Amino acid sequence: APIAEDEVAAVVAETSGIAALLRGDQVTAIEALDVAVERWQRFGSTAWLARAACLRAAALRATGDRARAAASIGRARATMDAVGTPARARATIERPLGDLT
Repeated sequence: APIAEDEVAAVVAETSGIAALLRGDQVTAIEALDVAVERWQRFGSTAWLARAACLRAAALRATGDRARAAASIGRARATMDAVGTPARARATIERPLGDLT
């Protein structure tokens, strides 16, 4: 798929995942955020990939799946390390919805 289509698909999946997460539908959130992570991966290591992985971790934590949540956060942190994300920007990537999740 062309880059623009992948980017649109990633944004749509991430937005759907956020909406599901905010309404308490973690199963749908995880499914959508899995797609977002997969689509963002096509662009390599980016802050967007890290953010999607952190959102997925929030949904996983909400279901009690702490092991997968920790793996998703670990992946996000490794991605942030790879792209040189400054420390001051990491909190907003790790908790993009703040106290809402």
